[in-house]
Amino acid sequence: MYKEIHIIGAGVAGLLLANNMINNGIKPNVYEQKKDIKEGNEPSGIVSIEAYNRLGFDAREAVMGSLYGARLHVNKKTFIIESKEKRAIVLDRTKLNEILFKSIKDKTNLVMGKRLDSNAIKGLKGLIVGADGYTSIVANTFGFPPINRFILTYRAEYDFKNNEKLVDLYFGEYSKGLFAWVSPEGNKEIEVGIGIDSRYGNAKKMFERFLKEENLDFGKPKKEYAYAIPMEWRKRFVKDNVLLIGDAAGQTKPISGGGISMLTKIMPFAIEAIKKEKLSIYENKVKKLLKKELFIQNRVRWYYYSKNRMYYLLKFANSIGLLNGLSKYGIMDSLTTSFKRIILRR
Repeated sequence: MYKEIHIIGAGVAGLLLANNMINNGIKPNVYEQKKDIKEGNEPSGIVSIEAYNRLGFDAREAVMGSLYGARLHVNKKTFIIESKEKRAIVLDRTKLNEILFKSIKDKTNLVMGKRLDSNAIKGLKGLIVGADGYTSIVANTFGFPPINRFILTYRAEYDFKNNEKLVDLYFGEYSKGLFAWVSPEGNKEIEVGIGIDSRYGNAKKMFERFLKEENLDFGKPKKEYAYAIPMEWRKRFVKDNVLLIGDAAGQTKPISGGGISMLTKIMPFAIEAIKKEKLSIYENKVKKLLKKELFIQNRVRWYYYSKNRMYYLLKFANSIGLLNGLSKYGIMDSLTTSFKRIILRR
């Protein structure tokens, strides 16, 4: 096993990897440019029940609510996927990071408030892990293939009493490449947001267009966020003694932009590769596991670029009973597994 392991970045990817390392008897060095993990706010995140159970630590303090499905709105028509059981958990991402940070801070060599430049990173001995986001200095320093396509998001949180158990997804010309959403955060708050392919304009302007076209008014937001999400995986995410994980590797779900569920799936492979000092294990197993799933999700995302395409896709899926099947047997993390379960009816 590597004598020295350096994790660059203490966001959810870096913290989750560090926590998994500690659970496997490995003590990494963790570097974070923020002086305090609480600096800045992160928006909420939705993860499947399966991903939540794979986190590997007690995250109950970060839970904001539960979801049973979704309403999909397109061309003034609504399609519903609703289960009798919980399908997803709404997480406070800031609180999640705080829980992880508290768990690792006394069990790692933690350096806060220090931004490592390329020269400092090149000078590190042992394994270097880039968990430093989609603009990864680690990836740039070691010449990894670039990420060329992104989703721009704009989100706002509102005080808004509700008893919702479904998330609302809106598909329109204002959200080419992804969708807009209204998601409950418990019964007193909601998050409203939009994601668009970066080639199609300004996310905030599209957010305002979305609210206007859908005739939605939630009052004055109490928090607002603007983030970019990688829209494609890097062609490689290991090289020599360097490993990329999370947004640094572009590891998000094509149909939603979510990253936590992907992290929970690939984490065992990263740990195995690190323990065996053979990083190719991580890249090869991740690609083998997710090749078919990523292909299908990318094909589905093609429909996001036209509301008419999306409307006819949902209309067809509804006519053959697929939406009802997803309500009964669907798994939010995996379309391939969902389709298998629908066919087998279990």
